[in-house]
Amino acid sequence: MKITDELLMDTRLVRRHMRDGLVERAAYEKRLSELPDLVDSAEVVEIEMSDVGVEHSEAKDTGEHD
Repeated sequence: MKITDELLMDTRLVRRHMRDGLVERAAYEKRLSELPDLVDSAEVVEIEMSDVGVEHSEAKDTGEHD
């Protein structure tokens, strides 16, 4: 399976791809600098958090680390 450039640079995966030598930091920074500025088309969303009654919760260890 061929990994597309878009998948290589996916923000959720790019750190792993850099760690594994699939993406160079300079290439990623160049890609970021070429992205269009979409600030004018952004929409502000306001949310209100509510208490769902959970006193204590712990994150599950997935085995992945930064």
